[in-house]
Amino acid sequence: MKWFILAALAGLASNGFNITNRTALKEGGDATAYGWWFELVRTTFFTIVLLTKPFPVINISMLTPLLLVGVSELFSVYIFMKMHAYTHLSISSVISRLRVIWSPLIAWFLISERLTLPEYFGITAIFIGIAIVTSPKEIREDKGIRIALIFSFSSALLSTIMKGATAIASTELVIIAQGLLPLFVLPILMKNGITRIWNSVSEKFSQIAVAGSFNIASSYLLVEALRITDASKAVGVYQAMTLFSVFYGIFILNERDKIIKKIIGSIIVILGVIATIL
Repeated sequence: MKWFILAALAGLASNGFNITNRTALKEGGDATAYGWWFELVRTTFFTIVLLTKPFPVINISMLTPLLLVGVSELFSVYIFMKMHAYTHLSISSVISRLRVIWSPLIAWFLISERLTLPEYFGITAIFIGIAIVTSPKEIREDKGIRIALIFSFSSALLSTIMKGATAIASTELVIIAQGLLPLFVLPILMKNGITRIWNSVSEKFSQIAVAGSFNIASSYLLVEALRITDASKAVGVYQAMTLFSVFYGIFILNERDKIIKKIIGSIIVILGVIATIL
């Protein structure tokens, strides 16, 4: 059950990462510039770790999977930071659990992992839980909810591509490949990128340091879990830890609207997540 412990710890670290990000961005802040900094912190850390080991042999066959990891992360991190800028943590934490549905479907398509009967049951339960928390009308009218839905897919795609990359590269190399493309491309895509990046660190240095530490732990533990089990199982356990973020959003960040629906929906979603990993 080593994979289970790794994925659960990764999920707990991810909760800390989400809580720090939402706290930093809920009253404004440059989400894209903020996201660039935690990419830098994580990539720098694992580059240093990699340099302490015998340097890996990188061949042509490794380049495409590693490049796909970077492209997926570039899209995912942009959506992720926008989600925390626009959406209550107690809502985004539930909606983004849809990645547990996308993960086995994408894994089936890309790396031939098969769905089981419990996974179908879990998928149904997750849909029910999310339907309790939000309605089709809210999805149409709430930009943050729409962003959370997009993130649920992009993060599932990223996890599956990273799972494939672990077959040909070390954990450190996969995580470095994850961050390199966003580090170079995000400043180009941002208007006045350098100024915005500098301003964001001067305003929120402590949050960036804390978020970066959580992100380092979460990334490493999740990749290690992906290395030894199916993507759908690792992501399922990882997402089962979401209840902590939901309750933090409700009781600490005072996201008290629809509190009963959020709690009931979250519990049903968690039951669905558990079903997908049985």
